[in-house]
Amino acid sequence: MSDVYASSKTFPAQGASGKESGTLSYLDAGGEQTVVEYSPGKRVTVHGIWLDLVNMTQDGTIKVYHKVDGSNYRLFKSVSFTVATDPDGQLVEINASIDSDLKVTYTEGADEGAARDLPYALIHETKE
Repeated sequence: MSDVYASSKTFPAQGASGKESGTLSYLDAGGEQTVVEYSPGKRVTVHGIWLDLVNMTQDGTIKVYHKVDGSNYRLFKSVSFTVATDPDGQLVEINASIDSDLKVTYTEGADEGAARDLPYALIHETKE
Protein backbone atom coordinates (compact mmCIF):
# COMPACT_ATOMS: atom_id res chain seq x y z
CA MET A 1 0.00 0.00 0.00
CA SER A 2 0.99 3.61 0.13
CA ASP A 3 3.74 5.05 2.30
CA VAL A 4 1.76 7.52 4.44
CA TYR A 5 3.88 9.78 6.63
CA ALA A 6 3.29 8.98 10.28
CA SER A 7 4.45 11.09 13.20
CA SER A 8 7.40 8.75 13.70
CA LYS A 9 8.70 9.37 10.17
CA THR A 10 10.69 12.29 8.88
CA PHE A 11 8.39 14.49 6.85
CA PRO A 12 9.77 16.03 3.63
CA ALA A 13 10.99 19.61 3.99
CA GLN A 14 8.68 22.50 3.18
CA GLY A 15 8.29 22.80 -0.58
CA ALA A 16 9.40 19.20 -1.13
CA SER A 17 7.24 17.01 -3.29
CA GLY A 18 6.15 13.48 -2.54
CA LYS A 19 4.25 10.59 -4.00
CA GLU A 20 2.01 7.92 -2.52
CA SER A 21 1.67 5.03 -4.94
CA GLY A 22 0.55 1.46 -5.11
CA THR A 23 -1.97 -0.86 -6.69
CA LEU A 24 -5.50 -1.51 -5.53
CA SER A 25 -6.93 -4.92 -6.29
CA TYR A 26 -10.44 -3.79 -7.22
CA LEU A 27 -12.44 -6.75 -5.95
CA ASP A 28 -15.24 -8.27 -7.97
CA ALA A 29 -17.66 -7.29 -5.24
CA GLY A 30 -19.07 -4.20 -6.91
CA GLY A 31 -19.73 -0.90 -5.26
CA GLU A 32 -17.44 1.93 -4.26
CA GLN A 33 -13.96 0.83 -3.17
CA THR A 34 -11.15 2.95 -1.71
CA VAL A 35 -8.16 3.28 -4.04
CA VAL A 36 -6.07 5.28 -1.55
CA GLU A 37 -6.65 7.04 1.75
CA TYR A 38 -4.03 9.68 2.47
CA SER A 39 -3.43 11.12 5.96
CA PRO A 40 -0.84 13.87 5.58
CA GLY A 41 -0.21 14.82 9.23
CA LYS A 42 0.85 18.31 8.07
CA ARG A 43 -0.48 20.86 5.63
CA VAL A 44 0.18 19.73 2.06
CA THR A 45 -1.07 20.58 -1.39
CA VAL A 46 -2.33 17.53 -3.24
CA HIS A 47 -1.80 18.27 -6.91
CA GLY A 48 -3.57 15.24 -8.33
CA ILE A 49 -3.82 11.50 -8.65
CA TRP A 50 -2.93 9.34 -11.62
CA LEU A 51 -5.00 6.21 -12.12
CA ASP A 52 -4.10 3.45 -14.58
CA LEU A 53 -7.48 2.05 -15.64
CA VAL A 54 -6.16 -0.17 -18.45
CA ASN A 55 -7.44 -3.31 -16.67
CA MET A 56 -11.00 -2.04 -16.28
CA THR A 57 -13.54 -3.47 -18.74
CA GLN A 58 -16.57 -1.46 -17.59
CA ASP A 59 -17.23 2.26 -17.25
CA GLY A 60 -16.78 3.67 -13.76
CA THR A 61 -16.64 6.69 -11.48
CA ILE A 62 -13.67 8.17 -9.62
CA LYS A 63 -14.53 10.18 -6.49
CA VAL A 64 -12.36 12.35 -4.24
CA TYR A 65 -13.34 13.01 -0.62
CA HIS A 66 -11.83 15.21 2.10
CA LYS A 67 -12.42 15.32 5.85
CA VAL A 68 -13.23 19.03 5.78
CA ASP A 69 -14.14 19.08 9.48
CA GLY A 70 -11.43 16.56 10.38
CA SER A 71 -13.99 13.82 11.12
CA ASN A 72 -16.37 13.22 8.21
CA TYR A 73 -15.57 12.66 4.56
CA ARG A 74 -17.25 15.05 2.12
CA LEU A 75 -17.30 14.46 -1.63
CA PHE A 76 -15.71 17.33 -3.55
CA LYS A 77 -14.94 15.84 -6.96
CA SER A 78 -16.45 13.14 -9.14
CA VAL A 79 -15.09 12.07 -12.54
CA SER A 80 -16.71 9.61 -14.95
CA PHE A 81 -14.55 7.09 -16.83
CA THR A 82 -15.78 5.60 -20.11
CA VAL A 83 -13.81 2.54 -21.28
CA ALA A 84 -14.53 3.00 -25.00
CA THR A 85 -13.55 6.67 -25.29
CA ASP A 86 -11.39 7.82 -22.35
CA PRO A 87 -7.63 7.27 -22.12
CA ASP A 88 -6.58 4.43 -19.78
CA GLY A 89 -4.29 6.80 -17.89
CA GLN A 90 -6.51 9.22 -15.99
CA LEU A 91 -5.23 12.29 -14.17
CA VAL A 92 -7.68 13.67 -11.63
CA GLU A 93 -6.48 17.18 -10.86
CA ILE A 94 -7.09 18.10 -7.22
CA ASN A 95 -4.90 21.16 -6.50
CA ALA A 96 -6.12 21.51 -2.91
CA SER A 97 -4.28 22.35 0.31
CA ILE A 98 -5.28 19.97 3.09
CA ASP A 99 -4.19 19.04 6.59
CA SER A 100 -6.63 16.17 7.20
CA ASP A 101 -7.50 12.96 5.41
CA LEU A 102 -8.20 12.66 1.69
CA LYS A 103 -9.69 9.58 0.04
CA VAL A 104 -9.98 8.52 -3.61
CA THR A 105 -12.47 5.81 -4.60
CA TYR A 106 -13.49 3.92 -7.72
CA THR A 107 -16.91 2.44 -8.51
CA GLU A 108 -17.57 0.13 -11.44
CA GLY A 109 -20.58 1.03 -13.57
CA ALA A 110 -21.37 -2.64 -14.22
CA ASP A 111 -19.94 -5.90 -12.91
CA GLU A 112 -16.27 -6.27 -13.89
CA GLY A 113 -16.60 -10.06 -13.65
CA ALA A 114 -13.22 -10.46 -11.92
CA ALA A 115 -10.81 -8.65 -9.60
CA ARG A 116 -8.79 -5.96 -11.47
CA ASP A 117 -5.48 -4.29 -10.58
CA LEU A 118 -5.75 -0.49 -10.45
CA PRO A 119 -2.34 1.23 -10.08
CA TYR A 120 -2.29 4.81 -8.74
CA ALA A 121 0.09 7.63 -7.85
CA LEU A 122 -1.00 10.56 -5.66
CA ILE A 123 1.30 13.60 -6.03
CA HIS A 124 1.64 16.15 -3.18
CA GLU A 125 3.83 18.98 -1.91
CA THR A 126 4.63 19.81 1.73
CA LYS A 127 3.56 23.33 2.78
CA GLU A 128 4.78 23.56 6.38
